[in-house]
This record gives sequence, C-alpha cells and structure tokens, in this order.
Amino acid sequence: MAVRGAAASVWLAPHIHVARDGDDLVVLDVDADAYFCLPQAAASLVVEAQGAQLSGLEPDVVLALREVGALVEEGTARSGAARLVPSRDLAGSLAASVRLSELSDLALSILEALIRFRCQALKEVIAVGGAPEAADLEVMERRALVFRTLWPWSPVQGACLFQALVLRIFLRRGGVTCDWVFGVRTWPFSAHCWLQSGDLVLNDLAERVAAYRPIMVT
Repeated sequence: MAVRGAAASVWLAPHIHVARDGDDLVVLDVDADAYFCLPQAAASLVVEAQGAQLSGLEPDVVLALREVGALVEEGTARSGAARLVPSRDLAGSLAASVRLSELSDLALSILEALIRFRCQALKEVIAVGGAPEAADLEVMERRALVFRTLWPWSPVQGACLFQALVLRIFLRRGGVTCDWVFGVRTWPFSAHCWLQSGDLVLNDLAERVAAYRPIMVT
C-alpha cells in the first residue's frame, strides 16, 4: 500500500529525463533507450534546476525511481535555455533550387546516420551536432528547406529519430545546429522527436508536435 506524504526533493541521474502529462509521470532512460510511465504519480510534481530536481513525489514513487537507478544523492542544475513553444513550421515551403554541394552533403549525412544507427547507442546518437558559437539562421532555414525538398527522394527513409538525425548531421555540415526535442504523451502512450530553432519547427508541423510534452532537449 502506498505511503502518503510527499517526499523531499530528489535529484535525477544524468541519463534520466522526465515529463508530466496530466497527472502521469513519464521517464526516459537514455542509457537503456527506454521509456516507462508511472500513472497518477505527478499530481503534485514540481520540476526544478532545469529538469534535474524533482519535488512533490510520493515516497513510493521515489522508491520506484531509486530502485531503477534513476536518482542520485547529489546533483546540479542542467544547462540549456528554456525552449520556446513551437508556433511556426516550414509546411508548404521548398527550396527554389538545390546546389550540387547540398545534394552531396545530404547523401553523406544519410550515410553517416545509417552508420551511427547501426553502431552507436542512443546516448551517442543524440550527441551529434554540438552547438556552434553562433547560429546562422538564414543558413539553418536554407538547409531545412533543402532537406524538405530532397528527403522524399531519399532511398532510405525511417521514423522520426532517423529523420531528425539525418537533418541534424546535414545542418552540422552547413555549420549550424538547433535543438533536438523529444516529446511524449500518454493514453495512448506515444513518443516523438523533432528539430526546432526558437519557435520554428524544422522537420514537422508545429500543430502536431504541440501535442507532445517535451521530455528531453539536446
């Protein structure tokens, strides 16, 4: 039987990310490449320290998290600016022309993504495309439009994770990057990911991704 009375604040392990959908708590274990859900566990949840510290959880929920290695004794706030709510996308827009160098870059990006998918764990895959010192928004949008134009012709497709990885590598090859957002929703459970710069969704519809609760941004 559950013990009532919210526990003190707890710290998440670096590989653990959480999101609240209604009163449900969804947990992403990056090391295990797995999600799990604790229904009705987030009714009083407060998330602090950029997603690294939780309070308001019942003791039995804290015990469950501790048993799966999701908690650490001491932690620090996570870095990263607050993500803007997606409100714009590139739907209906295509590149007026495509340069040969861009076509080559996309082909190499697809090849690199295939190799990474085959040889690397999720925690290594999501580390691709670190932020440059300054993002050129014009280059970023140009590259995203080229990707939208060419992607339907790619001999290799795949789910959202693979598509986002290809685009992130393609952006990196152009000297820019953006946020890689992972989101979840419950009843029924669904997980999704997309690339976003500010409030602009680069490879999906803003209306569609707004239905998901962000659980990790990298």
